[in-house]
Amino acid sequence: MPVAKEAVTFLFGIALISTSSYTFADSMPLNNHSQNIDGYSLTLSNDNSECELITGTDDKKTSLALPLTPPCYWITKPESEEAQHYAYASEEISHVFLVAGTALEWSDEKKEYNKLPIDAYCSQYLQGITIQSGEVIISGEKMDAPNCIGQDIDEKVFNGVALGKATEETAEIDKLKPENKEGLFDSIKKTFKQLFSSEEETPQSN
Repeated sequence: MPVAKEAVTFLFGIALISTSSYTFADSMPLNNHSQNIDGYSLTLSNDNSECELITGTDDKKTSLALPLTPPCYWITKPESEEAQHYAYASEEISHVFLVAGTALEWSDEKKEYNKLPIDAYCSQYLQGITIQSGEVIISGEKMDAPNCIGQDIDEKVFNGVALGKATEETAEIDKLKPENKEGLFDSIKKTFKQLFSSEEETPQSN
């Protein structure tokens, strides 16, 4: 398990949240919403008292608790059900995701004043999830940033998670195995590699 970076607090206001895209077809979050992105399997579960992130395949699953009250949902790309995510090569981070949760208890008047839709489910907090060096990392602090289902989020928020994540919980995550078998060329290449490796390890006689 990697050593956690020094905690850095970021304050995110509603001004950072993009309200350019709404999807009202599904006004409530799915009970269990799975994402298969770049070979990683991630499922957001609303079955218990806290939202959970389930990673891995059927033979090796890991559940990580999120400090959010169900129902939770993925922040998704505009007009899409795919989770919005970004990579930050300078931090060796392949994916940063955001999950929204804990119901927003605002009146319709207050939602309208803050330019939030009144006919969609809205949440109070955002939680960062990072994949780095084969581990999935739950950020140590949730963000007080109201959001409604169907809204995408400004990239600045993802960047803040990447630069200032304080590790709360981690777990190893494996990519899904490809369905196709090893090709002939790969098999030949592996055989040659093993052959030359054996020759290098054979001690030379004096």
